[in-house]
Amino acid sequence: MNALQKTANEAWQLYRGRGQISSKLLRSHVYRAWERSHTQKASPLHMKAEQLSAVETERLLQEKSDLIEAARPYMLALSAAAGRERHAAMLGDAQANVLDVVADEATLHGPNGFPGPGSMLQEALSGANGIGTPLIENAYVELVGAEHFIQGFHVYTCQGIPIVGPGQEIVGVLSSSVRRPEASQRLREIMIVAAQGIGAELIARQWESMLQHANHVQHAQFSPENLENLRQDLLQLYSAWRMHIELAALHLSRSTQDQRPESGLRLLEAASRAIERFREQSMLCLRLTSPDPGLCDRFQVRSVLDLMTELLATEARMRRVTVLMSGPQDAWITANQRRLEKYVLRLFLEGLNAAEGDVLKVDVFPHSAARPLEIRFTSRPDSKAYTSHTALLISEQGAMTIEPCRSTL
Repeated sequence: MNALQKTANEAWQLYRGRGQISSKLLRSHVYRAWERSHTQKASPLHMKAEQLSAVETERLLQEKSDLIEAARPYMLALSAAAGRERHAAMLGDAQANVLDVVADEATLHGPNGFPGPGSMLQEALSGANGIGTPLIENAYVELVGAEHFIQGFHVYTCQGIPIVGPGQEIVGVLSSSVRRPEASQRLREIMIVAAQGIGAELIARQWESMLQHANHVQHAQFSPENLENLRQDLLQLYSAWRMHIELAALHLSRSTQDQRPESGLRLLEAASRAIERFREQSMLCLRLTSPDPGLCDRFQVRSVLDLMTELLATEARMRRVTVLMSGPQDAWITANQRRLEKYVLRLFLEGLNAAEGDVLKVDVFPHSAARPLEIRFTSRPDSKAYTSHTALLISEQGAMTIEPCRSTL
């Protein structure tokens, strides 16, 4: 038993005997969770979680089927990474009800009754735990042994992290439980990356659903070919990060020590980068096809252009067009970002058609006293001189106009 486990046991015995919660014996997030658990009258002597009825559980699983389907591959990867350890990968909803569990046979069907679908792990019922506490803290949380508030969970080391949905809202929580604290540490990164992957996949699923049910006028700027190319680009990114996560899980499962192998960490870093790209591109697709007009915000113009260039990379390759970008990285504007992105998409697609087989140049000219911010799209169809094609002008108040240009640069 390490020092952390010893102090946690001492804190639990103190609370059980005197009703005192020691800030000196508990880590800060655990102390806060115990304070909440005590205030809500959770019992430290419970041996297992309370359970929804069979009817309520069935209804809950139907309502959350999209989240369960999106999370299942990542829970399998997290379970695989645990190898021969006694373990469980758990998925909870935003109210701390268990939705799914992937575990070794002894944990899943053993005599101790590990929490399964329908278990209620809210702190008010189950005290500090790896499902309810991350949701309240809105952050990654680890609980070792007696840091759990109720006695029945003391054999586990649990960690959990919220899952963020398309609207930046918390839609659920991913958690892992093991018997040995040392084993928990090598699962931390893959659990965090898996939670990112689930959130990104939910965004892509929402986009697909929007395309299937929305009026075609809302995404008229996309041709069927455009949409299919975007789907293929996103699918490639999706496949890349899934491969990295699965390979990382394999490396972690083969580890004979409690240290996390460097090869697995490198794969997880690559997966995390691919997930972030996928999330950004999926969010852009969602905004481009959304009927929501959006609000004015302050943002960098080049970040929009760089993301759009990456999104349309397949379109550019099909037309054999090289996109050249110039202009300051730190040009900020206050405008309706969704409207700007839709204008930029339209001008990008027109520019790629005009520049087929050659170069499309995109220049950003920042605001000055005499002129609005300008995004100019120019093509070079004759391979000799750039011929201005179109310019998007954005005023200081965020008003946008498209103007044709014909001057040679």
